[in-house]
Amino acid sequence: MAIPFKSFEVQSESLVDFASLKRNGMDLESLITVQEMFPYFGMLNGPTYITLVKDFWARAEVYDVEATLAEEDEAMIRNPSLREKTRQEMGLDSFRQTEIRSTVMGIPITIIEEVIAKACRVAKEGIRNKRKQIPCGRLLSEIFSQSKILEILRRNNLASDQILRTKTGKMINGKTLQNMKIIKKFSPNEKDLKESTTPTKLMTDFPPIYQERNSEALAKLVADYAKESGIRMDSEAPAAVAEVPLQVRRKRTATDAGSEESGN
Repeated sequence: MAIPFKSFEVQSESLVDFASLKRNGMDLESLITVQEMFPYFGMLNGPTYITLVKDFWARAEVYDVEATLAEEDEAMIRNPSLREKTRQEMGLDSFRQTEIRSTVMGIPITIIEEVIAKACRVAKEGIRNKRKQIPCGRLLSEIFSQSKILEILRRNNLASDQILRTKTGKMINGKTLQNMKIIKKFSPNEKDLKESTTPTKLMTDFPPIYQERNSEALAKLVADYAKESGIRMDSEAPAAVAEVPLQVRRKRTATDAGSEESGN
């Protein structure tokens, strides 16, 4: 189905100032420490790039066990002699793990579980019911930043806040407690956390999300995309982008997810 690009709404995760909450009577620090989630919450204090998140989301597809079976069926329909052959014999890549495939500003990217875990600063190991379910606006922006897509856009004059539509999430702090009528008066402090549009520090061991390593080739992909989309390669805001196809494979269920894990 086709959905107008402007109709997508990106949810950016809220920032949490645990020190402010503690100063105003709600101490959650011990709980977050036990869950080893402070690095994740630290990551949230950064920018969300609305344009990049929308561009990714509109074209994203899940490549999983079911997708590989469909791929094999299509190969056998084209060439019945491939029946009972292995994926390698069919000329298909071997299936290693579930992937999210999409493009960002013309750059084909692949996101796997390791990439998400690294961006969240948490281990990817663990039993299934302990995995963190989180909104994707800030997380995807962190992945784009850590994978150095922003550097590619910067070299092509496409990384302005106007083009990327940079924003930050709302702050949850002592003032929030007052708004919720949990406390009568909010006590601000000069140490209270402030919203930041500064990207987090780049990691040296972040997993790659795109295969192309030639900087000139990547620059051309981005330049071609900007030209086709009507985005001026300067500090001005992007022109309206045409409707993009949103491909929906199927409705996901817990049973499907379990079969994928056993397939891995």
